[in-house]
Amino acid sequence: MQKAIKALSDIHSNKLGYTVLAYDLGRHCGFAYTKNSEVFYGTKDIRSKAWEQEFSLWTIENEATINPLMVCVEKPNAGIPGFHAKKIHFGMRALIEVAHGRTVPIKDYSAKAVKKFVTGNGNASKEEMLKCISEITKTEVKTFDEADAIGILLNFVSDIILP
Repeated sequence: MQKAIKALSDIHSNKLGYTVLAYDLGRHCGFAYTKNSEVFYGTKDIRSKAWEQEFSLWTIENEATINPLMVCVEKPNAGIPGFHAKKIHFGMRALIEVAHGRTVPIKDYSAKAVKKFVTGNGNASKEEMLKCISEITKTEVKTFDEADAIGILLNFVSDIILP
């Protein structure tokens, strides 16, 4: 958890110097991004039957309004139960490549790696992640998806900023 706290401190002291956008993929898509030494986050519900179009338009809008120089995503997981969930997860990753990929590098993080980075335990529960992220950010993070997206973002920042 100390590395995650340091990563947030590095963002606040503007050591990053550019905007990064992180996605936690799924029907409840968590997102987090850095802008002007702050972290912003939220959740977007992707519920329509035309989820591909809805998600694609949203990521294109993010590209235009947030204008990230780097995008981080939860690595599509072949172990996700159910064909429909796998299709959505892998489809969203492909749509992110279309929206951001031509101009912005994309970095993948496995859920296990992010959980280990934030909590010290790669098998941490969603509840543990939410509690740790709320403690790190000193705010009330409301959803698991937001916590995961913030974890991905902090993991990336820690990876690129040397101690």
